[in-house]
Amino acid sequence: MYSISSVLIGCLIIFYIIFLWKNWKYVKFSWKVNGFFLPVLPFIGNTYISLLTGKKINPISLAEIAHKIVGLPVSFWFGHQYNYLTSDLNDAKIILNHPKCYDKAAIYDSLRYYFGDGLILAPYDIWKLHRRHFLKSFKPKMLKTYYAIQYRQSCNLVQELKHEKCLENIYEYFNTYSFTSFFVGTLGLAEDEMFADMGRIGQIVSEVQELLNELILNPVVPAKIWSKWFPAGKAVDKLINEGTTYAKEIIKKKKEQHKDIISFVENNNEVSLMDLLLTVDNQILSDTEIFNELMLLTVASTDTTGFTLGSCFILLAIYPDIQEKVYKEIIDTLADSYEDITNLKYTEAVLWETLRLFPPGPFIGRKCLADIDLGGKVLPAGASCLISAYHIHRDAANWVEPLKFDPARFLPENQSKIKPYSFLGFSAGPRDCIGKGLSMMQMKTTVANVVRNFKITTDYKSIGELQLESCVTMRVVNISNCYFEPRKYVA
Repeated sequence: MYSISSVLIGCLIIFYIIFLWKNWKYVKFSWKVNGFFLPVLPFIGNTYISLLTGKKINPISLAEIAHKIVGLPVSFWFGHQYNYLTSDLNDAKIILNHPKCYDKAAIYDSLRYYFGDGLILAPYDIWKLHRRHFLKSFKPKMLKTYYAIQYRQSCNLVQELKHEKCLENIYEYFNTYSFTSFFVGTLGLAEDEMFADMGRIGQIVSEVQELLNELILNPVVPAKIWSKWFPAGKAVDKLINEGTTYAKEIIKKKKEQHKDIISFVENNNEVSLMDLLLTVDNQILSDTEIFNELMLLTVASTDTTGFTLGSCFILLAIYPDIQEKVYKEIIDTLADSYEDITNLKYTEAVLWETLRLFPPGPFIGRKCLADIDLGGKVLPAGASCLISAYHIHRDAANWVEPLKFDPARFLPENQSKIKPYSFLGFSAGPRDCIGKGLSMMQMKTTVANVVRNFKITTDYKSIGELQLESCVTMRVVNISNCYFEPRKYVA
């Protein structure tokens, strides 16, 4: 009779023989990279490192541990998938521009079970066609159209803040605001078309995202099994079904506006994103397909804008001298028209600096479809590369006093000093963020109207007090109060 320990040892030997046979090219490459000595355990890979620290699995905690102990770049096995985690600028330049690295990293594969090949997740060939289609909604002329709507939304926000005064969770508050602005502005819904349960859609988007973090960061359970047998998976299915019902109502309203929606989109230069969503590849998408696109685009839009606005107001509260400079620029510029907004150079620099310190997407993940020469080493086909924008943005080799909040870095006269690929707030390369111009316009409009009307303070005393975690997007763990005191004089 064999003892249990003998059987387990035998199983481990068989596992490692098979593992090495299937993954030899990655194992061989990992010898050239930090972290090669970390044991790879069956099913979970190296994720145990995060658990040993008492923290839940999340990329920021793993990257921080790796950065402190062995330094980046580092080899990391998420389950049995090899990942190359790097903060090297040359790596970033090559990976983000290489035609064989346009596909998303394997860590996002589980999301395709729910959302298919939407713009955010699509393989390059599909993404290229869809991006060209959606670009019609992000042209400069459309930004002017969106501005009037965003300005009204920011005015509504100002009125709400006069009653709120203290925000206990500034991130949740501005995520909700960004969500409403996205639906009213970018999607082309008139404000009188908003229905009573619009807030519920925002809750669904937020809840689905939080639950899916559990799936994305689980290296063991496939999405199909997770969906059918795990409570969180069942909850996601229920929420998506509920969200699809609301989406059908929105879709119905838009279809009623244009009898021949395909002809309307083809023959008009200024078209809302919702109209474009209805007609991808000259076909009317199903309600489920439209909801999938809506979910992904909404998360991408509201998370970037909401998180950055929350972080920006906290930073302005921590640094009242910078807040005063923003206020002075706004008063001097008036900031009521689209042209005024484009002239707010210091306010824009504040937002860029916020994105540097707190990138909403701390990692950019790409899959290598061929061997990629990184100069000195060749990353093998099939590997995933995770570029840490978070560490690039906080590296003293790239930025003087990287933890200092210094918007002057991004003023026009200083931008030539910024190293290429040392700032990845909206990613970079051909597959960068399609809505970066719109997002910046929304944020500048909001900051201008809020700072003009309120003096902002917070219980935070320094940047170091904000504790961060991430999955696909960044989160602040320890939320503290933020106060909005109406100014005595408003221009």
